[in-house]
Amino acid sequence: MVVSGGEPLLQQQPLCPLVRSLAGAGHRVEIETNGTIVPSSDIIDAVSQFNVSPKTESFAGTAVSRSNRINPESLRALASSGKSIFKFVVSSERDLDEISRCADEFDLSPVWIMPEGTTRESVLSKMSWLADEAVHRSWNLSTRLHIILWGDERGR
Repeated sequence: MVVSGGEPLLQQQPLCPLVRSLAGAGHRVEIETNGTIVPSSDIIDAVSQFNVSPKTESFAGTAVSRSNRINPESLRALASSGKSIFKFVVSSERDLDEISRCADEFDLSPVWIMPEGTTRESVLSKMSWLADEAVHRSWNLSTRLHIILWGDERGR
């Protein structure tokens, strides 16, 4: 089961019994988060994996301050849990250096990158240069399959 949202970690207290119950019944439970909220120890103990998607400056927009996108305490807690993957949407080459600094500063691993785009063509056109960067930086690469299949169509 994947718990997504908004930001599920804003609802930790009511979420914890659900996560514990699902995990206790043998289900794998993942939580998708932007990494700005520190997870409680109860949540960390109950989940199988956190899928953490911090936002880069170019993806979030320059109007969103770094302190609103990046919470050092939260990223360190998620990284030290041993249950997190960190995935970033890449809009431009500039993002790669920001991701690298963030990964180094907070010991984020594994790192996954994927191209930003709202069309199949834009996603695929960025994949080749991102593949080279992923290999060079020992990161992982992912497509944005939903965009390749359905474009920017909402509700799919």
